[in-house]
Amino acid sequence: MNLTHLTTLYDTVSANILRTKLESENIPCVLHNENITSLLPNAQNVMGSGVRVMVPKEFLNQALEIAELGEQKIVCPDCGSDHIVNVSNLKRKKFKFFFILLVGIIGDLPSKYSCSNCGYMFKK
Repeated sequence: MNLTHLTTLYDTVSANILRTKLESENIPCVLHNENITSLLPNAQNVMGSGVRVMVPKEFLNQALEIAELGEQKIVCPDCGSDHIVNVSNLKRKKFKFFFILLVGIIGDLPSKYSCSNCGYMFKK
């Protein structure tokens, strides 16, 4: 079975609800990173993870309709472009272990985004 990424959710409850919804429509579904998200709930932005919902490629379009994920793109508040890069994750990957410890102590760090078109930096 060739799986593809449907979406990433940042809590295990939402991911399991979506999995149940998809499986009730006879769409096979696998949750990836579910345990690490449960153990380190504040580390999503640091690790660039969350619970990844995976479905077979042949069910992707049907799963997108059922999950109602069409409007989840991040857009630039300045120019309206959807060509956005998560700058926080790029910087944090170099010091992943340090950030995991830091997040465990102080909590989640906000993500910073950069627009590829106009260069505007913003937080979600």
